[in-house]
Amino acid sequence: MKMKKAPIHSNDHLRVAALHKYDIINAMPNNIFSDLADLASIICDTPISFIAFMDEHTQHFKGSKGTDIVQASRELSFCTYAIYEKSDFFIINDTTEDERFYNHPYVVDSPYIAFYASVPIVDDEGFILGNFCVMDHKPKQLSSLQVEALKKLRNQVVIMINKKKQGKLIENTNTLFKKLYDVSEIAYQKNKDDHFATLQNFENQYNKFDDAITHKNYEVAYECLINQYEFVKQQIEALNTKIELLEDANNDAKIGAWEYDITKQSIYWSPTTKKIHGVPQSYSPNLASGINFYKEGNNRLQLINAINNAIEKGESFEIELQLITAKGDEIWVRSKGVPVFKNNKCIKLYGTFQHIDEQKKQALALQTSEQKFRGIFNSVFQFIGFLNTDGILLEANETALAFAGLQPKDVIGKHFWDCYWWQINEATKTQLKANFDKVLLGQWVEYEVAVWDANKNPQTILFNMKPLFDENNNVIAVIPEGRLIEEFVQIRKALTHKNAELEQFASVASHDLKEPLRMISNFMQLLQKNYGSVLDEKGNKYINFAVDSALRMTTLINELLIYTKTAAAYGEKTSVKTQEILADVLKLQHNVIAEKNATIIVGTLPTVNSVATGLKLVFQNLLLNALKYQLQHNQPLIEISAIPNNDDWLFAFKDNGIGIEPEYHESIFNVFNRLHTNETYTGNGLGLATCKKIITQQGGQLWVESTINEGSTFYFTIPK
Repeated sequence: MKMKKAPIHSNDHLRVAALHKYDIINAMPNNIFSDLADLASIICDTPISFIAFMDEHTQHFKGSKGTDIVQASRELSFCTYAIYEKSDFFIINDTTEDERFYNHPYVVDSPYIAFYASVPIVDDEGFILGNFCVMDHKPKQLSSLQVEALKKLRNQVVIMINKKKQGKLIENTNTLFKKLYDVSEIAYQKNKDDHFATLQNFENQYNKFDDAITHKNYEVAYECLINQYEFVKQQIEALNTKIELLEDANNDAKIGAWEYDITKQSIYWSPTTKKIHGVPQSYSPNLASGINFYKEGNNRLQLINAINNAIEKGESFEIELQLITAKGDEIWVRSKGVPVFKNNKCIKLYGTFQHIDEQKKQALALQTSEQKFRGIFNSVFQFIGFLNTDGILLEANETALAFAGLQPKDVIGKHFWDCYWWQINEATKTQLKANFDKVLLGQWVEYEVAVWDANKNPQTILFNMKPLFDENNNVIAVIPEGRLIEEFVQIRKALTHKNAELEQFASVASHDLKEPLRMISNFMQLLQKNYGSVLDEKGNKYINFAVDSALRMTTLINELLIYTKTAAAYGEKTSVKTQEILADVLKLQHNVIAEKNATIIVGTLPTVNSVATGLKLVFQNLLLNALKYQLQHNQPLIEISAIPNNDDWLFAFKDNGIGIEPEYHESIFNVFNRLHTNETYTGNGLGLATCKKIITQQGGQLWVESTINEGSTFYFTIPK
């Protein structure tokens, strides 16, 4: 079956004539139109979109996506139907089901169009100049939001072609004014008493006028002039309307215009300019009054200098100054000025005038804030910098530069690891690069490292790098920070040495103390063995007291030795599997657990960065306390668990024991603090104090929550 021919309105020639006024057909394809077509494809989810204009025979593509076609026959164009129907939205959801298109060449063959939708491009006279279209190779629907978006994109096209028409009109009018100016004086002298006639045929008259000017035939030129007057008048009226619209737009943007005619010594202010000055529209400014609006002092002097330089040296200006309006308001304004010269003499200044008070105050506040930040940035004792994600140093504060005797040019723009501080050795640079890669993954790193000072002396700093994230949680920069801790390192070494000496002393002292106690215990036991039958009950009781006291004193000395060693005896932190640590403790205390017939419930415990020996001692003390402090004949139930927090792990040892009075919840962690006598519960008051010391040294906290006769829960944290 032959394809149906698209209908055409009888007055289509008027539409085509309107199109030619815009001078679009012969223009090159428009990049902005192509960008709008790209947006249409993205919004409507179609592979093809284009902006095309239709004359009497051809469809001209001026912006497209998914097609390289520049022109197409109007007869084959889908847009012909859209133009004929004059609909604000034309759509064919499935071309294969539409009798107008199912055997269309573009449907049954390449590009295989199964879906078409368009909105018309209409000028201000109501003529459809073309269409903004989207196409797909499969049937589909558009949502109401997609249709609305397509119309808004179409509106941008209409705005652009109207601006083009306006520019052409202004260009033609300016050309005409120039020609009128050239002959106006001669024509007026020859025909003072005549009146201008109405335009009969502007096109012919314009050509005659142009020819007459070329041949200096002013009589003929005047005849054309009087015929053109009415047309020019209409053009001026139309132009004034457009200027009013432009002035409205400028008023919204608070941008006015001004002109200073030096020859006539007159000043023009646009309505917006007058509004900004706070004067009525009837106000007539002069040069002196205009300048006097500016704040007295530097602001006024800057303006006067700018005007003088423009007139004398031909220098344009753009300055931001403060003025005081007629209403007494002090505001910031931006004034731009351009000089116009004729015969090497400035005859005019013109420019724009903008109210920028809010923007300027925000900028000044930002500048003040930046100055404060810069002051803090450069005055802190820490070394601070700013790196991009390639590791390039963009900023370094004065503290960091002064420490190494550097200038910004020595390091800014370099890879951080290639900067002076890190050249102490290759291992330091390698470590820095590896840690920088961790920060790019969103981690925060901190470690001690030695760097060079100004004299290439190694100085230890506590160094860290923090990632800076955007709103999508992507790392966009890295902030390095360091602080000198060389003095603390030396103190730490001295303390380590002293601790070693104290440990040695404690070991010797404990040995020396335990030896006489052992002798006392042994001899008392021999006394009981050899002479126990001779002694009465009271004598044997005294011997038992002495032996028991010696044993308890020996235990106390051993635990005091352990307590003194918790500050340094456990070495560096490593990865510790706390589940395995607790398993060792439970195995070690198997007999006590069995004797008490206790139930131990253990949750899933984490791997932490800690000291295994210290944690083992904490687990053992807390477990033994939970087993020990029970009511008589009570079966112990102990639950051990751990849960993650933001920065640490929270461990809990929960028991069903005797509980602790609230007033003792803090004091039980003090050395030698006991709540019970040895007759009730044995002990020496060092267990919990040792636990507290170990947990605190590792950066955690230890506390208890308890209810009398219901049990206690001991909590402690270990940093992740």
